[in-house]
Amino acid sequence: LRLTVEDMRSVIETKSLRDEVAYHKTLRLIQKIFIFRHLDMDQLRVVASSFEVKKAKAGDVVMAEGEMGDSMALVIEGSAAISKDGVFITTKEAPTYIGDRALLYDEPRTATITISSEDALLWVLSKQVFLDIVGTAGLREHLEQRNRIQNGHLRFE
Repeated sequence: LRLTVEDMRSVIETKSLRDEVAYHKTLRLIQKIFIFRHLDMDQLRVVASSFEVKKAKAGDVVMAEGEMGDSMALVIEGSAAISKDGVFITTKEAPTYIGDRALLYDEPRTATITISSEDALLWVLSKQVFLDIVGTAGLREHLEQRNRIQNGHLRFE
């Protein structure tokens, strides 16, 4: 963890050292999320200041297939099961992200996401913040390519 001179001035003027260290840990954690790994510091700060913290328990449906998406989430602790048409597809383990597709394409959610760990910690981002970040960071193309691959069907012989 590195604190710049500007960061130290901020600590002295407005925040406690503990708050500043926690904030920088938050920024580093966001960088561990695959799609956010190349964000610059300003973009990381936008994400860090924009999320809503939500706790969830095993069995909680956090996103339902067919509903319109107004947010996506970073899974910070725990795991989430993904199912489509009631059929289990996969489990995503923290740190990861969920719910981006409905926001990218402005379409209903294509899968249901249910918490599969005993507890989970989610950082929820609004559609607008997510789309602003995706647009400025050039992530849209990467996410669209990833979605095309996920939609494909592989056959091994």
